Amino acid sequence: MIKNPHIAELVDAYLLDALEPHERERVAQHLESCEACQAEFARGEARLRTLRALPPVEVSSDLLSATEQRLAAAWSAHDSDSSPASTSFPRSAWERDPRCSASPASGHDVERQSGRSHAERGNELKPQQRSRTTKWLFGTFA
Repeated sequence: MIKNPHIAELVDAYLLDALEPHERERVAQHLESCEACQAEFARGEARLRTLRALPPVEVSSDLLSATEQRLAAAWSAHDSDSSPASTSFPRSAWERDPRCSASPASGHDVERQSGRSHAERGNELKPQQRSRTTKWLFGTFA
């Protein structure tokens, strides 16, 4: 049972279309009648407009290399049950994004390759996928 009927914590996921259909319907219904959540929704829309107006950030080759090394070390420290092949991480969004498969120095044009700009693609991972991946990455290196 939900103790707090407000949906403020779901507004960003709703705006990014990252909710399951039943959650999305619940949020939409709640927004019809709750002024507090309508205000939060308006703030969320403003946040999203601001973020989408920012230019894409290119990751440095040093950061990519350091991250790859840390990931390789973390994988080797885990037993075989935690190998990349047996762990379900949200890889599909990473594989679809050309920035994740090409080095920054390779001259790839993300918008030309994907046919969509960074802002149009939005966030392809659901919040629970990002959370699980972030916890794994930062939990491993903490």
